[in-house]
Amino acid sequence: MAPSVPSQWRATSERLRTFRVKHGRWPRHDANSANERNLYQWCAKQRRLWKAGDRDADKISILAAMGFSKESERDKQWQSRFGELQSVIAMDGWMPSYLAENGCSAYDWLLLVTRK
Repeated sequence: MAPSVPSQWRATSERLRTFRVKHGRWPRHDANSANERNLYQWCAKQRRLWKAGDRDADKISILAAMGFSKESERDKQWQSRFGELQSVIAMDGWMPSYLAENGCSAYDWLLLVTRK
């Protein structure tokens, strides 16, 4: 690993890599294990910093090597559902209503995200 990467950061990235190998998934925010929740929070921080342009190339390279993306699975799911909503609007020419046969899924999603 690059010498510019602090040892504590390197140690946490190694814990994350080990977690991925052992469990075959990324840490979850609602995990029973405090260790897993801490790893989830660390991942969220890395994504935030990466999106803000505050991650150096060495850290990005280490993260990318383990399949880490600056978009979380939750972000990807949100984007997918938003794309679905945009398609329904483009096809119908208006926001889907509850009764619109082809818009119920997108409408349900819209209700969910606007209530948060």
